[in-house]
Amino acid sequence: MSVLRCTECGSTVEPYPPKYRCPKCGGLLEYEFDYARLKSVKFTGEFTFWRYRNLLPEVKNLATMREGGTPLHKAKRLAEQMNLKQLYLKDETRNPTNSFRDRSAALLVSNALDLKYATMVCATNGNLGASLSAYCAKYGIICHVIIPRIVDMGKLAQMLIYDAVIEEYGETVDSSIERAGKLAEETGWYQATPELNPLIIEAQKTMAFEVVEQLGVPDWFIVSMGSGGTIYSVWKGFWELHVLGMI
Repeated sequence: MSVLRCTECGSTVEPYPPKYRCPKCGGLLEYEFDYARLKSVKFTGEFTFWRYRNLLPEVKNLATMREGGTPLHKAKRLAEQMNLKQLYLKDETRNPTNSFRDRSAALLVSNALDLKYATMVCATNGNLGASLSAYCAKYGIICHVIIPRIVDMGKLAQMLIYDAVIEEYGETVDSSIERAGKLAEETGWYQATPELNPLIIEAQKTMAFEVVEQLGVPDWFIVSMGSGGTIYSVWKGFWELHVLGMI
């Protein structure tokens, strides 16, 4: 029910294994679903990440540590300070490794299991490295993490605890991403870097799905940003629900 479509030229390629560059023009690829066939889709099961399996790219194996289903906290005093009627905080620290990236790790590792990969590689300066290391440890996959010189030390500690192979490369995560791209090509390892795998956006859009079920459609959704992938993921989640006539 899904294809990878180029955001530049519109060409489509088979969704598996995931690719991030269009073979024709080099543009970025994104998952696109047959929304007409999904009009009657329903969310079923427990209030966790995999409740939204019908709106995710297909996987056979379900890697999970009970991620997702994170609570909304009503922030009354903060709302008063900001002169807002209501303000809610989506608490993604309730995920298994305390990060929204656990959603991504669950989908990536599921896909890697389907494709029978023994090693995964990602460039990260924190959250995804910790998440991927934990999920790989649970499912017996080697996790090779490339970090820049400046990295979150708490997240680095998690990577070490989960027995990831750590490689320091470059001053910034941009250099680490380049290294991860070349390493995956040279070794054939599964590429799990957020900027290089379109499954990341698909996993993270489930935050929007949850908020709609918990609260309805908010007037504003505020997201902290690095490269912008997370805020785009959340937008895509709301957009898909709108296309499907659910909001």
